[in-house]
Amino acid sequence: MLAATGPANGLVLQPGSAADGTLDLTNLGSTAVTVDWKATAPSGVTLDTASGSLTVPAAGSAEAKVKVTAGANEGLFPVTFALTDHNSGATQAGATLRVAVAKPGALWPYDTNEGIYPDGATFSGGFDGGGWAFSQNALAAAGVTSGAPLTVDGINYTWPTVTSGQLDNLEMAGQTISMPAGTSGGSLGLLGTATNAPTDGSGVSGDVTVTYTDGTTSRGTVTFPDWTLNGGSSKPLPGDTTAATTAYRNTGSGGRDGVKTYVFAAKVALDPSKQVASITLPVTGSTGTDHLFSYGFGQ
Repeated sequence: MLAATGPANGLVLQPGSAADGTLDLTNLGSTAVTVDWKATAPSGVTLDTASGSLTVPAAGSAEAKVKVTAGANEGLFPVTFALTDHNSGATQAGATLRVAVAKPGALWPYDTNEGIYPDGATFSGGFDGGGWAFSQNALAAAGVTSGAPLTVDGINYTWPTVTSGQLDNLEMAGQTISMPAGTSGGSLGLLGTATNAPTDGSGVSGDVTVTYTDGTTSRGTVTFPDWTLNGGSSKPLPGDTTAATTAYRNTGSGGRDGVKTYVFAAKVALDPSKQVASITLPVTGSTGTDHLFSYGFGQ
């Protein structure tokens, strides 16, 4: 029996709001199995139901829905599902639903990657999944520090807070991010870069969709170059601004690699007469991945 939760990237709730999460079970066996489940939520969120049973058909799947209601406090509130075989009482492998409670506009609930490490730190995966990452020290030397403001092309950004073991950027995969009431501007700025981009220097492209409060939408294309400019063999792309350059990157073994890294800023035009309800990021990942550190609005 395989257990998972949905949505796959977890629930993002505004304080006081509610939405459904799911427990998804897949039976790899040749006979039906009944599974008892029990959900446990930490203080800060509540569940409409905390237990139940699912009969999962042979070579099939079944789903249980659980409504999660957020309290007033922001933060991460993982909901755990414990599973037992209904007939034998044997413990099954459980699953955890990631629940983030945050005000509209917050980016951290959507983060998927830890890509910034202090010099000397050891890690696996890193920013590009291959064992390399941004150096927090080198970024600071370039004027980019944890949690600090950064202005590029007249747009104000906030660099993510970098803490060991915490995600600090998101990999663009079609996430929709709600905006605070009254959000408007003449342009949307995105601060990011790409990993594993095509070696021809073309970067990783995708369309950003902006939904306005009147129900209309607009789109713009964002293209970020590779975070190392393909190891120094390519150039920044027209329309992007280089926001930061570092002299080296860190390796998973705690060393330095003398390859320069880059953070870029891109802009998407908006209708300044309208208010923005949400932004939907591009779906990337098939031919490289665009990463986002921060966003902002300009006139």
